[in-house]
Amino acid sequence: MASHPYKERQRWASTPEPELGLGTIVQVSDDRIHVLYPATGELRMYSPEGAPLRRVSFEPGDDVLDHDGKKFHIESVRDEDGVLTYVGKDGELPEASLNDHIQASGPMDRLLGGHVDEGYAFQLRHELLEYLHGIRKSPAKGFVGGRIDLIPHQLHVAKEVCRRMAPRVMLSDEVGLGKTIEACLILHRLHLSGRAQRVLILVPDSLVHQWFVEMLRKFNLWMHIYDLERCESLEDSAPDNNPFLDEQWILCSLDFLIQHPDRAKQAMDATWDLLVVDEAHHLTCEDGDTNPAYGIVENLARQTEGLLLLTATPEQLGFESHIARLRLLDPERYEDLDSLNEQASHYAELAPIATSLGEGIPPSPEQIEVLTKLPGMHIEGQSPAEILSDLLDRHGPGRVIFRNTRASIPGFPGRKAKLIPLRPDRDEDEIYLRTSREFEADAGLIPHLEAMDLSRDPRATWIAKWLEDNPGAKLLIICTTKEKALALEEALRQVTSARCSIFHEGLTLVQRDRNAAWFAEEDGARILICSEIGSEGRNFQFVHHLLLFDLPLNPELLEQRIGRLDRIGQKSTIQILVPYLRDSAGEVLAHWYHHGLNAFEDHVHGGIEIMQKFGKRLVKVCLDPEDTIEWRELIDHAATARKAIAHELEIGRDRLLELNSHNPDSAEELSESIRNIDKDPRAEQLLLDILDLHGINPEEIGDRTYLFDSRKMAENEKHLPGLPDQDRIGTFDRRHALGREDIDLLTVDHPIFTGVSDWLLGGELGNSSFGVWPVTDGQTSLMLEVLYVLETQAPPHLHADRFLPHAPILLLVNQQGERIDIEIPKLKENVPPHRLLDAPSMRQKILPFMEKKARAHAQKKAQVLIAEASRDMGKRLQAEIDRLLALQEVNHHIRADEIRLAREQKEQLSSAIEEATLRLDAVRLIYKGSPEML
Repeated sequence: MASHPYKERQRWASTPEPELGLGTIVQVSDDRIHVLYPATGELRMYSPEGAPLRRVSFEPGDDVLDHDGKKFHIESVRDEDGVLTYVGKDGELPEASLNDHIQASGPMDRLLGGHVDEGYAFQLRHELLEYLHGIRKSPAKGFVGGRIDLIPHQLHVAKEVCRRMAPRVMLSDEVGLGKTIEACLILHRLHLSGRAQRVLILVPDSLVHQWFVEMLRKFNLWMHIYDLERCESLEDSAPDNNPFLDEQWILCSLDFLIQHPDRAKQAMDATWDLLVVDEAHHLTCEDGDTNPAYGIVENLARQTEGLLLLTATPEQLGFESHIARLRLLDPERYEDLDSLNEQASHYAELAPIATSLGEGIPPSPEQIEVLTKLPGMHIEGQSPAEILSDLLDRHGPGRVIFRNTRASIPGFPGRKAKLIPLRPDRDEDEIYLRTSREFEADAGLIPHLEAMDLSRDPRATWIAKWLEDNPGAKLLIICTTKEKALALEEALRQVTSARCSIFHEGLTLVQRDRNAAWFAEEDGARILICSEIGSEGRNFQFVHHLLLFDLPLNPELLEQRIGRLDRIGQKSTIQILVPYLRDSAGEVLAHWYHHGLNAFEDHVHGGIEIMQKFGKRLVKVCLDPEDTIEWRELIDHAATARKAIAHELEIGRDRLLELNSHNPDSAEELSESIRNIDKDPRAEQLLLDILDLHGINPEEIGDRTYLFDSRKMAENEKHLPGLPDQDRIGTFDRRHALGREDIDLLTVDHPIFTGVSDWLLGGELGNSSFGVWPVTDGQTSLMLEVLYVLETQAPPHLHADRFLPHAPILLLVNQQGERIDIEIPKLKENVPPHRLLDAPSMRQKILPFMEKKARAHAQKKAQVLIAEASRDMGKRLQAEIDRLLALQEVNHHIRADEIRLAREQKEQLSSAIEEATLRLDAVRLIYKGSPEML
């Protein structure tokens, strides 16, 4: 076991985050250090190797403060196994009892000791602090770093959710609109603003690796994948510890927790800031009974402040399950189903009013009459946009559900269906019998088929012919079960030489991803055969042909299948191929979906309602497919019902949700902020300048595009966190990064930038500088340039940066302590300051006096900034509290927790802002006179 210097009760400071105050080591193990920062209430865990910590210790003669703020003069220091005790005339002070707000030795100590750096590094610190101050104030903070296109509806949803005091929402955009990106944007923003330090993401087993890759490649967020092997390994090294407390960001399969109740209990015992559940329609409730997945999420949700549920099909398994999922978001509001149904019945009356208001049309007298009947609505003197805003604010589900639809979002491809009727050319009776049993098993009427034989199946023969007729084209095939996928693979091997890959739940995550990657390669597999798990979450928009080997009874599951190709960014019309045997259940379902529901070429509206009405009859005719009169009549009835339901939904609640889920003006404001940061050359120049201090010069290989040489990085990675350990290309051009999977998007949020920035600001380089202003008039004088940072020591979840981001204050004082405003010329810096600093009066009186006066000037500026921030915070949060209180009177979906948290946050922020302190970041001593005098 490698030794390290960390002991319990020692005091250390965070190098990149000095604003946390002094940290106390509260627990040490072989591979973890637990550090508590009492000033902010933060508990951090670090690896002993490379921890960004600096030992805080003081020397005899130093004055420090104890816990109560009382001054303590140190006369001697006692070291007991690495833990210090300070001894003075007033007794002893263990280092654990030091004041939590003490700053360790800093710029003035280095200057007085003659340790100085070039003025270039001093100026770079100031430029970096100024730049980061602007970023922290920007509404785009946390939204910049995603390697994503700036799609308006996604940005709007993320922005609105992040505004919530305690975000608990359902993201239910239709398939292909980017719910995962919305969730990642929310996670990224909440993480960088300090509001989500511990995150648990639960996904279907088939999506674990895809989420990991998405978070890493697009947002540079490293998730720790938890499975049985990892948990057991962690327990082997620390048997008494809960493995779910070992990491901050955890990704695991919900199935894993269902199969291992002891692990689910451990996850529940851990504390989380945010819980994310993907494919949340799997959380079901029927006749009041919930499934195991629901129970686990319910227990986790009870004790977690933030909750994101993701599903493209919120009502896939019925209205009761939908309401049960909403109850996870707010248990107090979603108990009475009759009341909720009654509310929904009013949406149809309001939707056309909302539509016309959204188009800027003032309400008609009849519409005004309807609106004025709504509690709390004010019409007089309001513009259409303002009336619409008030109306949507009062639209209950809009507080918890965000749902964008394809009808309102441009950029989707067309869909073209081709139905292919087939007949066996031999063994007809056997093939029809197998096909009939296949449908019965898929419909749950008979037990699951453990093995299948699709040899001689005309669908397989047709696929082989299609591959021959379409050389080079790729084909995605989705069917219901793993057994069917394996049987189809075997059948195709007998009739075609085309390379085939397979994707099903029997493969490991790595095998699935490897097979999907082979299919994605230009010269890789031409066919990918998926079981039903291929219909969830995966992105196959590089493919244009989808073959539906069978058809599910659930229309929303069919939409999920098609949604693997039908996504924003798809460049070609999607060709949906539906081969089926004549006079079989497959023929009935093909016509049911194409002519009854129009589900192949358009998104199905009201599919669940239609199935509830006609589902039993549909199964009956599928079992007797030769009765064509019966099933064609059924399809006609379904088509009539679909049109009626689609019309009702279009004018009803979906339209209101759609208007609430996408605000183009709001999204454009955020997009413009992000674009401005993208175009700003300062981040690029700052990164290059900081790297240059370490002798690292990335090779420019294109416009704003650089190659980071891993050999040079390896020499510095221990000193500069965030540097890649292998050759990497990065660009500051978003369009260029989006066009190349192998190129990083470099932004202020990228680990390379944050790593080297933390290194500079958390270290000593540039925090003490000396220069000579050469003059020949025989006059000499001293000036002290000081750089302070005004910062709050507030817990990160308060996000005090919104109102008082770390503010640099740079000023210059003369020897009399007077503030002066002059332009400093280029200084001569190769002159040592020791002769000047050796004078006791300089070290003991003059420089401390100048710094004290400078601090007094900075304090006046700080008070102005504090007052402005306090007013801004009070005004904005009180307005939000007043708004929530007013809405609560008319909208029962306003949670009491939101109002309580807003009030608590306002009170805590008021104290934190008022108690903001000045931290001396850097000093530069300027000697004006003849260099020869030194």
